[in-house]
Amino acid sequence: MFALERQNRILEKLKTDGSVLVSALAVELSVTEETVRRDLEKLEKQEALLRTHGGAVPIAGTNYEYSLETRKNLNTEAKARLAKEAVKHIVPGDTIFLDASTTTFYISKEL
Repeated sequence: MFALERQNRILEKLKTDGSVLVSALAVELSVTEETVRRDLEKLEKQEALLRTHGGAVPIAGTNYEYSLETRKNLNTEAKARLAKEAVKHIVPGDTIFLDASTTTFYISKEL
């Protein structure tokens, strides 16, 4: 079985079961636990799951925060529209504060 096939099976199992264990996946996929750990590590870097001690859980329902790059590329059209509208309300001499959110990133670009 190819790595991509294994990783897709892991994600499917995660969806259906709500969590996965390294040891159980190793048996089910007929690979070593080290191979499963590498697959989980790769999937975590892709922000597809959150690794735990001995397994993994879905990111949804956790306190996990997506990376800035990922968040910056989510809902880009809506953020751009919000930025255009927000900038209309700023007049010369105004003082504004921008936090570190991705929507304010689009506002700063618009300014």
